[in-house]
Amino acid sequence: MTLKTVAGRLETAAETDPGLVIALRAAYRGRHDVQDALWWRAHPLSRSPGGHPDPLVGLGAEQAAVYSRSRIDGPLSEVADPDTGEPVSATLGEHRLRELTRLLAQDAAALDLVLVSFRGWPGFGPEEDDPEPDPAPASPGGARPDRRPARGILLVAAGGVAGLLIGVAVTLALRAL
Repeated sequence: MTLKTVAGRLETAAETDPGLVIALRAAYRGRHDVQDALWWRAHPLSRSPGGHPDPLVGLGAEQAAVYSRSRIDGPLSEVADPDTGEPVSATLGEHRLRELTRLLAQDAAALDLVLVSFRGWPGFGPEEDDPEPDPAPASPGGARPDRRPARGILLVAAGGVAGLLIGVAVTLALRAL
């Protein structure tokens, strides 16, 4: 089961399960309401039932403003990179794009942690389309190792690497300008 599928199922289940909503809110460390974040993962670029637009919608406009051939370059300003503390010299639009990209990567990582940890919630067990079948029992007593936390760590690490690569690509593109 993909994380997008888990998000959709959790979002639907949370509509009628207040205990699930409480557990989701306790686990989620993102900057948005967890139910909105689940909705956006299951229904990208749409408004949540509460009417909030997906923050990813703004990415296209920021990219167009920075990479458009008709853009008007403003003065360069230097801002400290929030992750490294190193100074970054870029235009205002480039700084906005860099910050939005960073925030979107953090949003995705925060939601990924919740989705991975709630895959074991009742009714969200492995299914036929789960890419990783349950491991075989480790002992004759039937106990089996739980590999899901390791998969969650790998997903978070992959999200972090993806965010870092996006940041590096944007930085290199900005320096090339």
